[in-house]
Amino acid sequence: MGCAGRGGPGSQAVLASRCALALVWFSGCANIWGFDELRDEHEPGQDGGQDAPSFSVVGGGGAGGSADAGPRDGADSSVDTGPGGSGGTLLDAGPTGSGGAPVDAGPSPSDGGAGAAGTGGLAGAGGSADAGPRDAGGTGAGGSDGGSGPPDAARPVVISVDFVGGGLPMAPTEIAGVYPAAHWNSAATAVGALTALLESDGTPSAASVTWDSGGVWQLPVPDAPGDTRMMTGYLDPRTTSLVVVSDLPQALTATGYDVYVYANGEVPAAVTRAASYAIGAVREVVTQPALTPFAGTFIPAVNAGFGNYVVFRGVTGASFTLTVRPVSGTGLRAPVNGLQIVTAGAAP
Repeated sequence: MGCAGRGGPGSQAVLASRCALALVWFSGCANIWGFDELRDEHEPGQDGGQDAPSFSVVGGGGAGGSADAGPRDGADSSVDTGPGGSGGTLLDAGPTGSGGAPVDAGPSPSDGGAGAAGTGGLAGAGGSADAGPRDAGGTGAGGSDGGSGPPDAARPVVISVDFVGGGLPMAPTEIAGVYPAAHWNSAATAVGALTALLESDGTPSAASVTWDSGGVWQLPVPDAPGDTRMMTGYLDPRTTSLVVVSDLPQALTATGYDVYVYANGEVPAAVTRAASYAIGAVREVVTQPALTPFAGTFIPAVNAGFGNYVVFRGVTGASFTLTVRPVSGTGLRAPVNGLQIVTAGAAP
C-alpha cells in the first residue's frame, strides 16, 4: 500500500488520511510481532519535510505502558497520552506464622530421697539425679540394718523387788526407787520365792528370788503410791537372814550390775539400831536413830552412818546372796524394805 501520490490538495488530504490509517495498522502489528523498525520508518515528521497533520498512537496496556510521542515540530501538534498501564496486582501478605508451640520442659533433675534407716543402722544416701535431661534422680538406697544392739546399750535393765510386809502391794505402773522404775515384783510373806521376775518394762526374765526372814512389819506412815508404799512394809529379821537372787539375764551379767538395798524400820523412842548388809566380801552398815521412819527422801548410809539405803557397785555373776544381820541396839532388827538390780553405772 503506497502513501505517495499526485493530485491536488484534496487528493493529498485523502492520501494523508489513508497513510495515517495504514500507519496505525502497522503500529498495531509492530506491537504484536515486534516490528518496531517498520513503525519507525513510516512515522511522519522524521525527514524534516513539510509538516503533516499530527496524530498520536495510543500505547497498548502493559505494566506502566507509555504513549508514543507524535512529531514535536508542528505548531499545532499535541501528544495524547495513552492510558496508563494498570498496576500490578498487590499480593496480600500471608497471615503471620504462628509461633512454634512451646516445648514443655521436663521436670528439673533432682536427687532421690534418702533411703530409710535400717534398725539401728544409718540412713542410706539419697540417689543422684540422672545425667539425661530432666530425669529425676533415683531413690536412695535404704540404710543397712545395724541390728538391734545389746539391750544395755539401748536402755538399762532394771529388776525390782518390793518386800510388802504388813503394807500393800504396788500396782505395776507405780514408779519407785532411787532408780525410778515400774513393775516392782511383790514379795508378800516372811518366807517365800518368786520366779520369772519382771523387768521394769514388764518383760519377764528367768531371774528368781528366795527369802527367809522370820518376820515382817510396817512403818507407821500414811499409805501413798510409789516410794512411800514400797518403803512402808519390810522383812524384819532378828537374826541373820538370807535373800538369794538367781538366773539373772545375760544383759545384766555381761556388763555387771549395781544392787540397791533399802533398809528403814520402825525404831522406838530412845533407841538406836544398826544392821549390816553384805554381798560377797563387801559389807555395808546402816545406823537408824529412834523415830526416823521414811519421810519421802532417800538417804544413802555412808560409813556406817544414818540412812535408808546402801548400794553395791559392779556386782558380777548370774546369782548373788544378800546376807542381812542385826548389829546393835535394843531389840535387834535388820529391816529389808526392797531391792533393785540395775545395769552397772546407770544413772538414776
